Amino acid sequence: MKMSQALTPGQTAGTGRFTLLKLLGRGGMGEVWLAQDGRLNEQSALKFLPPEIHQDVAALDALQRETLQSRKLSHPPILRIQDLHPAGGEAPFISLEYVDGPHLGSLRVQSPGPFLSWECSRPLVEQLCAVPPS
Repeated sequence: MKMSQALTPGQTAGTGRFTLLKLLGRGGMGEVWLAQDGRLNEQSALKFLPPEIHQDVAALDALQRETLQSRKLSHPPILRIQDLHPAGGEAPFISLEYVDGPHLGSLRVQSPGPFLSWECSRPLVEQLCAVPPS
């Protein structure tokens, strides 16, 4: 996949390792796609970075350092970051553990008012603050 191409289902990334299945979300920091990892035979989430970062060496270096630091985190409610893929000639992306389930945006829409209610957010906060078993 070349840097200038729009992403589409069936397209490959990571020198053919990943096949894009469907768009999961889009925002200011890029797009997230569900992909099939042909090497590990499992699904991954791929976060493609915005086009303005593709050629920014300083931003890619900072992202590499952040990826290395994030890989050291281990807690059940935190997605595992697998790797940063800055392959030459391709759009850079981050591969992440894929967890199927609702996202906060869909929970917010179901909540009365413009924000998540405390009843909805409390279990999420408790999960994030919980000390994992040793």
